[in-house]
Amino acid sequence: LGLLRAETESLRGDMAGDRADVERLRTASTGAEQRLDGECATLRERLDVAFSDLAASEARLQAEDYALRGRLDEVAESLARADGRSTAEDAALRESLAQASALRAQGEEQLS
Repeated sequence: LGLLRAETESLRGDMAGDRADVERLRTASTGAEQRLDGECATLRERLDVAFSDLAASEARLQAEDYALRGRLDEVAESLARADGRSTAEDAALRESLAQASALRAQGEEQLS
């Protein structure tokens, strides 16, 4: 009977130790869970900021693209006007050259 009591007391001691181990593990688990929750919240905030920055950059790039396209349209119109003027100037020069050639031919004819 004494041996049985000793074994029972030993088992009770082991159970108390096991309970303490379980409580330590619960406390550690709860602490780890809280740390992970905090890290997840921090990462979510950083991700939100990154997406916000990305959206702002995209909007800025779209505005710049729109402005550049407008400027390209202006340059294309300016080149088209310059080309039209150049074509008109070329035609006027050709007409003047034809008139000068005709006058030269008349002058040569009169000299002969």
